[in-house]
Amino acid sequence: MLRIDFYKQNSKYISTSEFFKVFDEYWYGIKKSFKKFECLQYYDESEDCALKHLLNNDLNAFANKLHSTKVSEKKDYIEALSKGIVLQRLHFVEFPISSYIEFEYYSYYITSSLGENIFFDDISKHKDIYPLNDFMIFDNSNLLMNHYDSNGKLVGAWNLTDNKELIIKEITDWYDISISKSSDYKQICTPKKEILELII
Repeated sequence: MLRIDFYKQNSKYISTSEFFKVFDEYWYGIKKSFKKFECLQYYDESEDCALKHLLNNDLNAFANKLHSTKVSEKKDYIEALSKGIVLQRLHFVEFPISSYIEFEYYSYYITSSLGENIFFDDISKHKDIYPLNDFMIFDNSNLLMNHYDSNGKLVGAWNLTDNKELIIKEITDWYDISISKSSDYKQICTPKKEILELII
């Protein structure tokens, strides 16, 4: 059982700008593993995001924007993989899926090709453990819990500072068990052939 309020009580709340600094510090210090958990069904993207092209059914523009966005992340994935780092992502998904989850689903085809192991589970199976927060675990030693507003915009985060060994073990155990019961992301839905032809 996750104890989100307890984890927050043992964390320092940081602003968005501080979050990116701390994230970079933790990310570039990783030696073994990176675990990401997501539970929102929508995240606020930039105005120039690939999502708008998917919603407009402009598939060529969607594929081009998706690829150009992921190219900027490619060097980080390669650097991590060259160090033997295991990259995992678990997303709890609500069915029927939203347009945003469909957008994420296609982006996963690209990030999985860059070495990320991506899983999902039906969010309705986990209502008993709410409230939940997105979080990231770095080397089973550092934890960031993201804070989003009602529109899915990142507004800050909780950076774990106290009782780290106990809390990270608790969350990591939950995460590993959840991964073992989850499914490969490709089973979220049936992809559209015309989109796959453009993105892979």
